[in-house]
Amino acid sequence: MENAKNLVIVDAANILRDDRGCIIRDENQNRLVQMRPERLDMVIKHVKSAGGQPVCVLRNGTYHSGKKRKDSDDPRFGDWRLVEAGIESGDIVQVSDDDDMYCVTLALQTDSILLSRDKFRPEKNKYPQYDWELVANLRIDDYNFIAGQFVSPELDRAMVQRFPKNDKTNTKDSPPDKASKSKEKENSVKNSPPLEKETKSNQTHIQTKSESKKVRKNTQNDGELRTMNNLSEPSKHTSLEEKAEKIEHAEELMILLDELYASLYSLTADDGQCNQAMILEMLAKEFLGKTGHSGDWKKGWVGDLKSYIKAITGSDQRPIKWVRENLPDAFSYSNPYIVRK
Repeated sequence: MENAKNLVIVDAANILRDDRGCIIRDENQNRLVQMRPERLDMVIKHVKSAGGQPVCVLRNGTYHSGKKRKDSDDPRFGDWRLVEAGIESGDIVQVSDDDDMYCVTLALQTDSILLSRDKFRPEKNKYPQYDWELVANLRIDDYNFIAGQFVSPELDRAMVQRFPKNDKTNTKDSPPDKASKSKEKENSVKNSPPLEKETKSNQTHIQTKSESKKVRKNTQNDGELRTMNNLSEPSKHTSLEEKAEKIEHAEELMILLDELYASLYSLTADDGQCNQAMILEMLAKEFLGKTGHSGDWKKGWVGDLKSYIKAITGSDQRPIKWVRENLPDAFSYSNPYIVRK
């Protein structure tokens, strides 16, 4: 395939979930999952300013997970409109959940820079026919977010070598798109990430966010879940409402798995492993609206989590068994820990 000009392939989930410099922890000091569209928008603008053409590959699960929180007042989540604007402009492209291999394949096919922190260890075993030495040469993982800015001397060096200074795609010489121009001032004030230091999570915000969920309504007092009712009931005729419900169900499944993956990466970010019980607590906080220490929760919350997972997946397994069976290839189970490879 002919090499595309000036492409920079970006692992969008890496950027969206990157909490370096703005880590938020719960009362147990567990690292909480975040979603930072401002950071992805920052990378897009940085690449364009150097004459590059960003192609941000975003997995569907992460997209739907972020979209569900677009109206959230939880401080862990930024302005989702930036992602929607990126999709509309073509800078962000949605793919299936095998987003890593989409990034790798596109980078190889076009001989393009690949911005990703992933080591692709499981993918190397699964796709031995790929030129992984070339992938290593194309990949840039040395970047950070400092003082609210995207910083990567290695990416800058690579772009200077590859992109002509007078390239017409250089956005320094071209007018900004309408979406970026209209939101630039607002985002700089209202939607900037937390200060570049670790902060405790605001439990009031967490609770408000939980109460605002329309799809995942539940009660914490009696543990009776009120979501996904009658998902498996057969119907003789498929109405528009039933079709919409099936689509919503598929999205909820993607969100469930995406939150599992995000929780795993977040909880293992400090030392490469976490106790399996921490994963269940994180999922209960996310989907059941739990707050505080799990030791203070009403007994039966694990059963409530099981019911929630069953409503979406149809699986009647214990939650921890479901987690083990759905571990990404980058993780392994070593009782009682889950370890990042």
